[in-house]
Amino acid sequence: MKNDLYIISKNRKLLFGCSAIMVFILHMWICLFNDKSYIGYLEFTIKSFGNYGVDIFIILSGLGCYYSLCKNTTKKFYINRIKRIGFAFIVVTLINNILAHNSLIEFIKNITLYSFIFENVYKNSWFSCAIILLYIFSPLYYIFFQKAKNKTKFSILSITITLLILSIISNIIRPDFAIFIKR
Repeated sequence: MKNDLYIISKNRKLLFGCSAIMVFILHMWICLFNDKSYIGYLEFTIKSFGNYGVDIFIILSGLGCYYSLCKNTTKKFYINRIKRIGFAFIVVTLINNILAHNSLIEFIKNITLYSFIFENVYKNSWFSCAIILLYIFSPLYYIFFQKAKNKTKFSILSITITLLILSIISNIIRPDFAIFIKR
């Protein structure tokens, strides 16, 4: 297992690049054959693989969080994440808000993730918001993970508890946020 993670970590940039291409294809591919033919089905299938690009990107980001937390303090981890995504997120959010003619209050709601969590997942750059939430909660998970005697059982238990909670609250929370969380 350690060798597998090392190989993934070593080839992380290549994997990030491939997943970015997959997402690009998902968003930019215009199907030419919108019929039920084999070519139309094949074209739709290729385009749909872009969804896996998002999942790969999040998994690789989680793996990066793990390795960063192994060698850095929580404070240094957060500083590195802010350097990595903070400025870009603020600039992109600002530009999006200017183009959408949003108020200062809307900008603040977008920059603090309030609109993402409480209003509409797609109101702002949803993927950036998702990564920021991953960055926020990774150290907490890491602390409990490190204290666990059996890391595999802890991980399985964490996933099971998360899925149970999600199945209970999925009818209570907004459908767009439920879809995002279940992913």
